[in-house]
Amino acid sequence: MCYIGKQQAKRIILIYAMGVLSIFIVLNTSFSIPCIFKKITSVPCPGCGLSRSFVLMSQLKLIEAIKMNISFLPLIIGMAVCFVCALIDMFSNKFAIMRFNSIMNRKRFIVIVAILTALSWYYNIVRDSVHQLSFENFCFKQEIILA
Repeated sequence: MCYIGKQQAKRIILIYAMGVLSIFIVLNTSFSIPCIFKKITSVPCPGCGLSRSFVLMSQLKLIEAIKMNISFLPLIIGMAVCFVCALIDMFSNKFAIMRFNSIMNRKRFIVIVAILTALSWYYNIVRDSVHQLSFENFCFKQEIILA
């Protein structure tokens, strides 16, 4: 049983390493992934801005990262807890990942995550619409000045 826990912990740490590598690639190149949902519907998805949030966090700009996507904060806390559990499992026989997984599979936790996702989506839509309105207002003022 211990072997399965350590294997799962190694996979989680490998996924984290791949995430750090992808942030490094985004920081040092002009590579970005466009949101297909937003391109099709013109409405931001709940995950819009998460990549930029991770990049901002890697630059130690936590407030800007949270403003970019409000769901970043619970996500990063959950990822930190999962990473610590993986490290505990790597060096002991505590099975912390299995406990963490059992908490995440409870109905109450799933409902809370669904509510946070809905609120995040609402926040993204409002933020995006306010940004578009201010941009359109700016363009309108520029037309008046140029005319």
